[in-house]
Amino acid sequence: MQYCRFCDDYTGVRFIFLKGGIAYFKCSNCGLIFTTSGTEHPLVNYDRAYYLRDTRRYFPEPGTPSYERMRRGWMKRIRRLKAHARGRRLLDVGCGTGMFISIALEEGFDAWGFEVQSAAEIAAQNSSIKGRIYTGESLECLKGETFNVLTMWGVLEHLDSPALILGGVGKLLNKGGIFALSTPNISSMNRWLFGTKWRFFIPSEHVIHFNKENLKKGLEQAGFRIVKINTVFSQPALREGLYSLNTVMRHIFMILAIPLLWLFRRPLEWIGLGDTLEIIAVLR
Repeated sequence: MQYCRFCDDYTGVRFIFLKGGIAYFKCSNCGLIFTTSGTEHPLVNYDRAYYLRDTRRYFPEPGTPSYERMRRGWMKRIRRLKAHARGRRLLDVGCGTGMFISIALEEGFDAWGFEVQSAAEIAAQNSSIKGRIYTGESLECLKGETFNVLTMWGVLEHLDSPALILGGVGKLLNKGGIFALSTPNISSMNRWLFGTKWRFFIPSEHVIHFNKENLKKGLEQAGFRIVKINTVFSQPALREGLYSLNTVMRHIFMILAIPLLWLFRRPLEWIGLGDTLEIIAVLR
């Protein structure tokens, strides 16, 4: 019998589809969608090889369009953090290549990173953040440390026990501290359009999928107050979804739907239909 990885309900969990040999389930109590592929330490697979498989994405050359696009995205998030944070000591959990930490340091934050041991060497290659990476297999290794801001960009969907993680975050923040995160939005328009072909249904990596309502409730139960929540539309998710369609449907979408969807992406984000949830919450 399956139980919900978020609310622990046993009675309302049902099978919804199979992808890549992995079963997906949905909890009717809280709306969470999850897989059976979670492990006790799911992030141990995110080692050097994981990042090197797509160097253009993870290691864009400074000055290139990819680098500038990523930098603009990080700067937008940093400006939001500055508007709400009471202090500048920051921890980025799942810091990856460390680009966000580097930019946060430039912007006046006392920024640190946390990464699992298998992936920590990737961040360590970034000379601008040398000596600023905590390593371990869980946040327990940071016991005794406190921060004004804690970020998790694209991390929560990889973790098998999200409620436990949210509770652990509160222990690392000062009272009034800021928790900022991003994670795929199961209520996005692209998910409804493309179903199991949606870009963020990755059985080997993404084991948990939230919507705005259940994540907001989980944060509130963990002692947080939501101060900002928005969604962001993903052009790659739309493009990859289109290529999963048959040729006729793909051409119809390309000619008629794509221009309209891109034109109205901002209203779609405002009403919660973007592919990524971005939340800023304050510890009460």
